[in-house]
This record gives sequence, structure tokens and C-alpha cells, in this order.
Amino acid sequence: MTNDVSKSNMLYERAKAVVPGGIYGHYGYSVRKTGPKFFSKSKGSHFWDVAGNEYIDYMCAYGPMILGYKHPAVDEAALAQLKLGNTISLASPVMVELAAMVARAATGRKKLIKVVEGYHGVTPWMQTKDRAGITSTDLEQVIEIPWNDVDALQKAIDQNPGDIAGFISSPYDHTVF
Repeated sequence: MTNDVSKSNMLYERAKAVVPGGIYGHYGYSVRKTGPKFFSKSKGSHFWDVAGNEYIDYMCAYGPMILGYKHPAVDEAALAQLKLGNTISLASPVMVELAAMVARAATGRKKLIKVVEGYHGVTPWMQTKDRAGITSTDLEQVIEIPWNDVDALQKAIDQNPGDIAGFISSPYDHTVF
């Protein structure tokens, strides 16, 4: 299937004059010459380019959209918080609620499992040991397993009974880049 991406390409040419590289963030590094570059809306697991072509977001917006775009419960909570203030410099009660739901806090367990070379955010405990500024204590509770290796996942769980707080991954193999 080939979609008409001419509208997206025209917008890309315009963007290159005002945005370094034409597209910001992670997506700018992987822009294909033939594919769409700009998207106008999203819902559930799908998003649409500026010409109205529909796609499935297998990457879940690089991880945070595991419930899908425009999920009613998430949007309701976000709008309620927005009405209270979108950026507050001091502590808010929602901080306590969030901490109570986070895997380590909720379970009392310490270890996390992650995919080797996967993108799991920018916190030190989700980086690789060869990155400047990362210490051994940043990584001591993190277990790495190969992408899509169910046996390695099971082995990590079996070797750490009752101590796995969570598994952090995405539905996309980042090691291919």
C-alpha cells in the first residue's frame, strides 16, 4: 500500500527552513524519504498523517501510550489536573498518589528487568553501563535481557523470586538503529 505523502513532504520542506533538520526529537533521526513526516491526530492505537492516511502506532509514542491515544480515563485525569495547574513548582498531593502506584513503591520489590540496548528513558538506572556519568549503583537493581527472549525473561524472574518490581520494554526493537 502506498499513501500519498505529498502534503507531508511539502510541510517538511517548509519546516526545514525554521526547524533544525525539519523535525524535532527522535522522529527526525529516522525520517524516511518516502514516508509521511507530519501527523495530525491520533486515537486508540492509530494515528493519521496530514493527508488523512491512517497508521498503527506500534511504538506507542515511544512507550507512554500503552493505553492508546485519547484514552477516556487518562484524558479525564489530565484535564482535571490541568484545571488545577499544569506546572507547579512545589509538591502536590498527586505526587503521593503516583508514588503509591509505581511498581517499586507498590510492591516493595527492588529489581527491574529491561531489554538490552532498548530505549527506556533517560534516567541513569535505565542507561547502559558504558555511558559517561553512569555509576554501578545506578544499575545494580537492573537486569538486562535480550529483545523478544521469553526464556531469558522467565530465567530472570526465576533467579529473583519475589524481587521483580517490573519489566520495562516497548513493542519495538530499538537495537536495529
